[in-house]
Amino acid sequence: MTGGADAARVTVVAVTHRSAGAITGFLESLPPALSIVVVDNASSDGTADLIAAAAPQARVIRNRVNRGFGAGCNAGIDQTQTEFVLLPNPDARLAPGAVDTLVAAADAAILAPSITAAQRQRVRSCGRAAVAPCGQGPSPRAHAARRQAGRGSGRPGRNAGLAAPGARAGVRTARLSVRATNL
Repeated sequence: MTGGADAARVTVVAVTHRSAGAITGFLESLPPALSIVVVDNASSDGTADLIAAAAPQARVIRNRVNRGFGAGCNAGIDQTQTEFVLLPNPDARLAPGAVDTLVAAADAAILAPSITAAQRQRVRSCGRAAVAPCGQGPSPRAHAARRQAGRGSGRPGRNAGLAAPGARAGVRTARLSVRATNL
């Protein structure tokens, strides 16, 4: 993405806590026209000041106490006006075209991307690699269906990555698919 119409549809919301060592690379990987909201959870290492200097267009919310990742995501989402909200971690690096690809996928179908290691193995949220390499095993839709099973409300589960609980109507969120690297 170089700043076309898709950039106006997406806001990146990142939550930081003592992320000074990672945040510059994260900000450098973002397309220039993308809207950015960063919620800093009481970092003592100057993270918020680094963000303000490196990305003056970013909206920085400085929490006086560490309210946690979920509360930080919700505070950031509350500041957005766009159709899509992307919630990457500050140590993530977006590949060129990643946002375009995610927007195109969101326009076309249900999203359930995954994090992959360099060997294209899925990485579970607990940090352990899944048994099957990407492209083998249950599909992302099958995983999403399992998460929804038995919930009764007809809405995606908390971890489905399709909508944040309590998010205002009309805002769709998606987890970013990135390759895990040692930074």
